[in-house]
Amino acid sequence: MPTQVKVQTPEGVRTIALSDVRPYWLYDTATIAAADTEHYFFRTPENKTLVDTNLRQFSTIQVGWTFDISTIRVVPRVAIPIADMEILFANTVTTFLREGDIEIFTLPTVMLNAGCGLFGATTNTAEDIVSLGIPASGAVMKLKWPIVLYGGETFQFRTQWNPAVSASLSASAKVYMVLEGTLKRGVRGA
Repeated sequence: MPTQVKVQTPEGVRTIALSDVRPYWLYDTATIAAADTEHYFFRTPENKTLVDTNLRQFSTIQVGWTFDISTIRVVPRVAIPIADMEILFANTVTTFLREGDIEIFTLPTVMLNAGCGLFGATTNTAEDIVSLGIPASGAVMKLKWPIVLYGGETFQFRTQWNPAVSASLSASAKVYMVLEGTLKRGVRGA
């Protein structure tokens, strides 16, 4: 398969590299155990399976890739009691960090609606909802402009508890962060 094409222009022949452009979801999990701590997403793939993350390198995507993020979702794993979800999402903020500790934005975690997830029973009642937000594409907070990540550039998301809150979860909660967008990468030769 060719990885570039030659194009005749009035100025002469130009070589253009071909790109593979596709929808993509980058996801990671964090286990949140107690209040007054901070937790990171997309920091490391170490000791995680494909169920936990599709991040392949520490805090970055592959060199040569460009990822335009259009939505950011926080999705609780199944069987988190509704009371714990309320404590978690009402009392935390999430910060997007680039190149180590450069803060790009901070907002309440509850604003990062999942717009997906399962409805169903947990250990509390049959009415418990196992989702952050209504499972509908319109329930997702869409970014006005995409956030562009470049391969080799480090990034991570940090979730912090409100220090004024002393509430704690009944058990540790595993939570996904899903970045949805468009991935661009060079075409590989055959």
